[in-house]
Amino acid sequence: MVQAKLNGKTFNSGSVAQALKTLPADIVEKIQIVDDYGDQAARTGIKTGLPQKVLNITTKPDRSVGTQGRLVAQAGNNDRYNFGLSGTRINANQVFSVNGNIKNTVDGIGGGNPGTTMSGRPEIGYTDQWSKKVEVNSHLAYDFSNNNSINHQWGNDPTTLGVRYFDEQGSANNSSRGYNGHFQIKMDLDSAKNNFLQITPSFSKSHSNNARTFGRDQTDDFRDTLGNSLFQHQISNGSSSTYNENNSYNLNVFFLHKFMKPKRNISSSFNFSNSTSKANGGSNRLYKFYADSTRNNFIRDSTINVLTERNNHNRSYSGRVTYTEPLGELSLLDFTADLNKSDNNAEALQYEIDPITKQLALRNDLSNVYGFTTTQGRYTGNYRYDGKKVTLSLGVTAIEYNLSGTKLNVTTGQNEASSRSTFRVVPAFRFAYQWTRTQRFQLNYNGGNVDPQFQQIQPFTDRSNPNNIVVGNPDLNPGFNHSINSNYNNYIANSVFNVSLSAYANFYDNKITTNNINIRVTTPAVPAVPPSGTDPGSPAKPAVTRTSTKQIL
Repeated sequence: MVQAKLNGKTFNSGSVAQALKTLPADIVEKIQIVDDYGDQAARTGIKTGLPQKVLNITTKPDRSVGTQGRLVAQAGNNDRYNFGLSGTRINANQVFSVNGNIKNTVDGIGGGNPGTTMSGRPEIGYTDQWSKKVEVNSHLAYDFSNNNSINHQWGNDPTTLGVRYFDEQGSANNSSRGYNGHFQIKMDLDSAKNNFLQITPSFSKSHSNNARTFGRDQTDDFRDTLGNSLFQHQISNGSSSTYNENNSYNLNVFFLHKFMKPKRNISSSFNFSNSTSKANGGSNRLYKFYADSTRNNFIRDSTINVLTERNNHNRSYSGRVTYTEPLGELSLLDFTADLNKSDNNAEALQYEIDPITKQLALRNDLSNVYGFTTTQGRYTGNYRYDGKKVTLSLGVTAIEYNLSGTKLNVTTGQNEASSRSTFRVVPAFRFAYQWTRTQRFQLNYNGGNVDPQFQQIQPFTDRSNPNNIVVGNPDLNPGFNHSINSNYNNYIANSVFNVSLSAYANFYDNKITTNNINIRVTTPAVPAVPPSGTDPGSPAKPAVTRTSTKQIL
């Protein structure tokens, strides 16, 4: 189940757990689990796609007006506590709810981030039937979390090259804040309910701060396929911090017109979203390398002091028009046109402290700046048969996809353009058979493009992460996914027994994947500096071979 409703209307945020916990049992007349095909299907009687499972709670007629509240207070050792407050005012079609909780927990392994976490979430919801033609639904929530942890872990990781031994310890402090809300208004524009308009603006904002200290002793006892040693003993320690901020705004508008002929209708929708994200971080690390598993034979060290600024901006538009023409009492044709456009801009700038000037200096070779636009058109024709027991849908979709943009080539300092266009026709099939209300079988096939991301088709090497170098593939072909899934469900009421079987299969053409290659990097032998009183002819420290990762797309 994905949503909870009260008397057929979304309750608060639609959380099933919240509805079951908040609403008292003595106001409930019945609880239904229904297949919900959406508002459009409810108004036209035409069921399309796969339904969502919805929990609908119906109140008793004499309990449809009233106010109830609930208070929870718990306390334990180690400063653990849990406080919750909820209240609901029901007045026929008007529902106003308030919920909030705050808790402090001590988490171990498997309980999220280990350590102590204080978190809370207040929220309010409001649903009302303002008139016979206007219905509103709104929700607003705020959540916060603070986590402090100290950890120590050790062990070994077997790999195809050998065994990696590690001992790591550190501390972390993580905090986050978030807001989200929406306001939905539904309007019947005429008394016959032939014209329907729905407008839903929504927003979300969040930010987080994360600080970490760490130390790690790692030994890689590796060998390549020829038996050559890839041994590496590395000790690292340092600190890092990041700040993340995300903001998004969305507007959805839906319009439906029903003609005089039953099941003949036309609908259109428009969606606009604008999102921005920012991530600023700093990392200060010290690496020391040794020739063996001890800390006696020191070879070299290196430091990293990097500041990174990441900014992403996405603006997307989408529109859909659907026309449905009935062919008979049980069959119909529908035609759908979708158009989506998305503009994306991203930059990741890395700075290092210049060892001479002690000032921040931009590292162009480690930075990543790009922008791209994607447009996709989907044009679908479907034949549907909706019988008492049999439901069948056969269709075909033409998909047109275009990607174009520019990316900064740090080698030349110039922006380089990339583009990709594809066109494909894919089939669609859905079959369902229902013996009774409790016994049914469904079989579905869908085909869809899996288009490469803009970063994956770049013709040059991305070195923004020196330990994970990415090589783009400008000849990368788009993939295609054939998806088949089926399920059988039978609830035997007299035995209170349910049988549920499901199966699925995916087949890919030109599946997009990443080839990870370990690169051997040999550190030159460093002459040893003998302590006083020792033989100056002491042997030089041996060369050390280490590995880094290279991704080829």
